Amino acid sequence: MSIHQKLLRIADAPTVKGIRPMVKKDVKEMRKLLTDFLSTKEVVFTYTNQEVEHFFMPKAGVMYTYVIEDEESKKITDFFSFYSLPSSVLKHERHKSINAVFSFYNTSLNHTPTQIMENSVIFAKKEGFDVMNCLDILDNNEFLEDCKFRRGSGSLYYYLYNFALNNKQPNEIGIVLV
Repeated sequence: MSIHQKLLRIADAPTVKGIRPMVKKDVKEMRKLLTDFLSTKEVVFTYTNQEVEHFFMPKAGVMYTYVIEDEESKKITDFFSFYSLPSSVLKHERHKSINAVFSFYNTSLNHTPTQIMENSVIFAKKEGFDVMNCLDILDNNEFLEDCKFRRGSGSLYYYLYNFALNNKQPNEIGIVLV
């Protein structure tokens, strides 16, 4: 077990400078980053400023969004987000729940996708979560192995009605359903 713990050890401090929680004044810049990132995908939502504020503003116990701000220009260069979805543990003497989060949207314009996700995991741990889950959509396959994510036991399928879509590859999907 100690080898396993050593291999999966999470850093105590961020590895990228300038990370802070999202605040309301970040909405327009974040929307621009998100829109630019999603423009590379074939199936996406188009978010308004109000929707970015509604879906991404941090809410303790629900949504966690962090921006990475360049120290010199004070511009947001990247962001990562995750949402809480705890699960009950049945018939266990000691553990009653698993405090889990799911990766939501992340951008990696000035940092690598691996750096962004490593820091997302660090902040999830700091917030007291036990596990982070991540779908293999968007550009997530670029970091899943490097960040030691393991394939789960099930598959997630989307049924998008009223959409004229042919079969899409996971990296063409830009919709994260909560």
